[in-house]
Amino acid sequence: MYNDISICIYHNTLGIMASSVQRLNIMSLYRAKLRVCINMGHTYGLWSHIYIYNTNNLERHFNNKRLVNRPNAGTIIWNNVRHQYKIHIHEFDSEIIDELIDIGFYWLSMINKVYKKYKNTMYHKWGFYPVPLQIHSKKS
Repeated sequence: MYNDISICIYHNTLGIMASSVQRLNIMSLYRAKLRVCINMGHTYGLWSHIYIYNTNNLERHFNNKRLVNRPNAGTIIWNNVRHQYKIHIHEFDSEIIDELIDIGFYWLSMINKVYKKYKNTMYHKWGFYPVPLQIHSKKS
C-alpha cells in the first residue's frame, strides 16, 4: 500500500515538474520572439487583426522578400505569434504542448532568419521609418 502511494506522488511530482519546464520554455520563446519583433519595429501594445495569416500563408510570407522590405515587419510577425499563442492557451495535453514548443522553436529560427535579412534594409539602418527627403525651395 505504501509503495502505491509513493508511486502516485512520484508521478504527480514529475507531471508538475514537466509542466513547469514547459511553462519556462513557453515564456522564454515568447520573450525571445517579442524581443526580435521589437527590434524589427514593433511597438509593444499594438494589436491588429489585419495582419493575421494562416500558417501556410505566413510561411510563404517569411520566405518572400516582401515581408522583409516592409516598415511594419515586426508588427506583422508579432500579431501572428500572439494569435498562435492565444489559439493554444487552453491546451493541457503534455505531448501536444511538447509538439507546440518544438514548432515554437522552429518559428523562432524563422523569425531570426527574417531579422538577419531585415538588418540589411533601410528601415533597420535608419530606424523604423526612413529619413524623409529635405526639399528646400528657392526664395525669390
